[in-house]
Amino acid sequence: RRFFWVDNAYVTYTDAELRPRRLRKEIRQKNLSHTMDITYDHETETARTVDGRQWQAPRGTRDILSLVYHLRRFPLAEAETRAYTLDGEGLTWELTADNLGREEVSTPAGKAVADRVVLRFLPSSSGKWRAWKTDILTNRLSGAATGVTIWFSAAGDRVPMQMLFPASPFDLRMTLTRCEGASLAGHGR
Repeated sequence: RRFFWVDNAYVTYTDAELRPRRLRKEIRQKNLSHTMDITYDHETETARTVDGRQWQAPRGTRDILSLVYHLRRFPLAEAETRAYTLDGEGLTWELTADNLGREEVSTPAGKAVADRVVLRFLPSSSGKWRAWKTDILTNRLSGAATGVTIWFSAAGDRVPMQMLFPASPFDLRMTLTRCEGASLAGHGR
C-alpha cells in the first residue's frame, strides 16, 4: 500500500432542499477504521450520532457531500459568491463559495471545461475540538485555512472533476478517474 492508504466511503441523504438528513461514513484508512452515522434534525438544529454524541447544527447546515451536490444542482455564475454553513462533525464553519471562472481540466476520466470554485472556511463554533478521531477528508476541511478548490464540469452533469486541499506538509488532490452514467461535456450519457 501507499504512504497513507485510504478506502473511505461516504453516503449522504438529503431533503428536497438538498440539506443533509443523514450522513454515513465508512472509514478505512491507515490510522483509523470505523463507521459513523450522523442524523441532522433541521427543526431542532441538532446533529446526533447513533452512539449518542450530539451537537448544534444551525438551520440550513450542510455536510460536505450535500454542499457539493447543492453546488452541482445550483451552479454559481462566473464571479458569483454564496455563503454556507458547514458541519464537520461538531465543528461549524461559515464558508463562502466563489466561482473564479472557467478553465480546461484533464483527468483520466476525460477532458472538459470546468468552473473553478473555491471554498473558504471561517470557524464559527466555540472552538472546542471534537473528542474523537475522524477521517482525512473531514480533518483536511477542518484545517483548510487557505480554502478548498473544486473543478466542476461546466456542461453536462456538473461532475466534480478535481478537488485540491492545500496543506502542510503536502497538498491533497482528488482526481476523477472514471465517470459512469454521467456526462462531463454535455453530449449525453
